[in-house]
Amino acid sequence: ERAPRASRWMSTMSQVTKEDVRLEFERLVARVAAYRPEADLDLLRRAYEFAAKVHEKQLRQSGEPYILHPVAAGHVLADIESDEVAIAACLLHDTVEDAAQDEERELKLVRARIEELRGAGKRGQAEQLGRELAAQERFIEKLKDSVAHELRDEFGDTVFDLVEGVTRLSAVRFADLSGDDEPTDDDEARRRLQAENLRRMVVAAAKDVRVLVINLADRLHNMQTLYAKRRVKQIKIARESEIIYAKLAERLGIWRIKWEMEDLALRYLDPEQYFKIEQRVARTRDERMAEIDGVVARIRDATAKAGLHVAVDGRPKHLYSIHHKMLRQGIDFDDIYDLE
Repeated sequence: ERAPRASRWMSTMSQVTKEDVRLEFERLVARVAAYRPEADLDLLRRAYEFAAKVHEKQLRQSGEPYILHPVAAGHVLADIESDEVAIAACLLHDTVEDAAQDEERELKLVRARIEELRGAGKRGQAEQLGRELAAQERFIEKLKDSVAHELRDEFGDTVFDLVEGVTRLSAVRFADLSGDDEPTDDDEARRRLQAENLRRMVVAAAKDVRVLVINLADRLHNMQTLYAKRRVKQIKIARESEIIYAKLAERLGIWRIKWEMEDLALRYLDPEQYFKIEQRVARTRDERMAEIDGVVARIRDATAKAGLHVAVDGRPKHLYSIHHKMLRQGIDFDDIYDLE
């Protein structure tokens, strides 16, 4: 059974505490134990404790404890029954890169101050501050190296390589895919071709497919909490998710991530259409999915009793696909009869 996302559960609370997140982590452990009885649950607990220590004082832009993010991303992986190694790496995926988050935030202020001094003609002060900046940058690199070595020693090469791979992918910067209000056909073709090339590079660069899966879980939770971003960032991230990440999920056959990511992308790219379709659909995706699962189960039972070996599957249409079918065929919502 598909459990509700951590982020959805948390969003109903007025204030999320670290104890709330720990309870949500224990629910994650219980989910993994249910579908994978042989799992090394101690690995998950050690990964959580390591991550909680690194992220102890860090908050997300939404104001939630940062440790909520890797736990929620871990629930995304549990939805598709990933192994405990992938989930442990997911819990740890930001520990190296964010080990010096506060110090790096200070560096941005120092760089801005250096530019101000240069603009004011105070070259001596700017150079002195520049030397202090360089020393601080070296300190940050040493701190990250120290955390990386500790992570490798504690969790071994496989988990470390997954974390390093996710960190490397997170550093990839895509060209602006958000476009103008009225992009030309050539602009759209160029963006999509560029996105296709980038997807191929990402797939080719990954030594372990779990790196890509963790990256998708990370992106999906970021989409689930996109409300905390400025509108410009919402559009940029939503467009990247639609054009690059959802397509990557499709190629990996991870349909649940693809469908939810596309629905969330539509919510931010065309909120008016999103909410119109959502109201017309009436029932939630999980409710429709539960009904379809029941029908599929009955068909499987009937065919098994008849001695037939068949593959039966089903899915409800998601909001994004309904929207695109309406656009592609030039029809209204009332003309769509295959919502399930």
